[in-house]
Amino acid sequence: MVSVVLPVYNRESTIERAITSVLNQTYADLELIVVDDGSTDKTKEIIQTIDDVRLRYIYQNNSGACEARNKGILAAKGEYIAFQDSDDAWRANKLEVQLRALQNQHADIVFCKGKKHGYCIEEEFPQIEKGFVQTKRLIEHSLVSTQTILAKTSVFEDELFDVEMPRLQDYDLVIRLAKKYQFYFCDEVLVDLYLQSDSITLNIPKSIKAYERIIEKYQELWIDYPAVEARYLNTLGMFYVKEGKPKAILFKHAFDKTHHWTYFVKYLLIKTGMSGLLKRK
Repeated sequence: MVSVVLPVYNRESTIERAITSVLNQTYADLELIVVDDGSTDKTKEIIQTIDDVRLRYIYQNNSGACEARNKGILAAKGEYIAFQDSDDAWRANKLEVQLRALQNQHADIVFCKGKKHGYCIEEEFPQIEKGFVQTKRLIEHSLVSTQTILAKTSVFEDELFDVEMPRLQDYDLVIRLAKKYQFYFCDEVLVDLYLQSDSITLNIPKSIKAYERIIEKYQELWIDYPAVEARYLNTLGMFYVKEGKPKAILFKHAFDKTHHWTYFVKYLLIKTGMSGLLKRK
């Protein structure tokens, strides 16, 4: 059986689509654990109208999506775990395709391609070849979105989601799991991801917190991956620019890691009071 964990907070307009796309899977031996993270709209009422014995509802006081996912993992009864988000939809054969790949390839974790929708975006990701993915590649690039994962339940015995991560929780988890387990990629779009106006990816303060945490958390890892740290320092620096609080030192650190001239140019623009030019990027 596959246990599907779905955290939700105030998604009355999309939760039914997300749930239905799971319950309508061609692979039917599943349980869907919906963890309501303290919704104050009609999310609960909508969930209660869905009549399916495979649906389990858990309520928690508002603690964040990572805490909700962890609660779902700990409540799971299946041999495998998958994740869904409350504003996204699965293709009907997602679990069937991924479970077959996991079993045939003797992998621990299988992730698939997703398609982003919204704000003039129609994009499939990641654009990589089918097959096993090396640890180095998983660390160098954020390739795995939470909704695209199917894994053996056993991989979560020692590693859960970091509740302090408001973003990048999937990348953070993958860094830790990639050191222990084999990841296999299915080159097929099996998840549709819909960008909402209140998406965390559009929340600059939460993005700043996430990037600061990921940079600080893996200082020893970045010794072997200086270009990756530089890239995250650059992204963090650009978030601060958008906030109107430019920090030249972030671009200086990025330059020191790689000696890439673009980081030094950004450093100089801020030091000379011309950070406004960066906001146009």
